[in-house]
Amino acid sequence: MRLSMKKWETINGCDPAVIAAHLMCRPHIIFRPNITQDGDMWCALYGENLMDGIAGFGKTPSAACAEFDKAWSSLAPNASVAKKGHSA
Repeated sequence: MRLSMKKWETINGCDPAVIAAHLMCRPHIIFRPNITQDGDMWCALYGENLMDGIAGFGKTPSAACAEFDKAWSSLAPNASVAKKGHSA
């Protein structure tokens, strides 16, 4: 679901700087998964492959990133996902 900044302010009672800070803390912004097209879907993948990494799929890159964020947020607190050359 897409919300305008004005709608966010109304819902959350926050100023735009707080909203921007919140948006910059989303997992796909912080961890920068690889975003590729996979058939008629887009995939946001963090890790070497689907078995070892975290992925989100959607009809658009934005939708794939939103699904990635949901997948990341559903990880168990002690889960570990490593990307070659990076630490989570």
